[in-house]
Amino acid sequence: MSGRSCTVCSHSLRDEIDQQLVDGRTSIRTISRNTGLSHDSLLRHRDNGHIAPSRAAVAAEEAENRSASLVGRAEALFTEAQLVLATAKNSENLAVALSAIRECSRVLDLIARMRGVIDTSTTVNLVMAPQFVTVQGVLIAALEPYPEARAAVTAALAQVR
Repeated sequence: MSGRSCTVCSHSLRDEIDQQLVDGRTSIRTISRNTGLSHDSLLRHRDNGHIAPSRAAVAAEEAENRSASLVGRAEALFTEAQLVLATAKNSENLAVALSAIRECSRVLDLIARMRGVIDTSTTVNLVMAPQFVTVQGVLIAALEPYPEARAAVTAALAQVR
């Protein structure tokens, strides 16, 4: 370390700067422009753990509470949809019952996604991708003058499938 002191830590608006860095609503570029601090010094301050641990812990707790609040609200919607479903069943209103079932299903899916139970990542099958098939053909054609290499690459590509 160079022994230089952190310009953000010694800034008169440090508390406000730390809050803005933690809550993430204000861009670092804007904080830099408003305070006269360099973009790099703000990044170093944030990334090197200079933000007061208590402020960072509070921000993490607030983020967790927001997330829990959203899940709680979705769960409340699910409970409400279940009540509508029960009422519709009791009154033998099948159209409303089916609508409530669809809503229960939709909200259940939402809750599962929010809790990470359902994987929402994208999977790409490269072997079936048109670009891969094209590259495969180009490789095989380019290796035509080299029968041994062509046979080895063809065998290796066959194992990919």
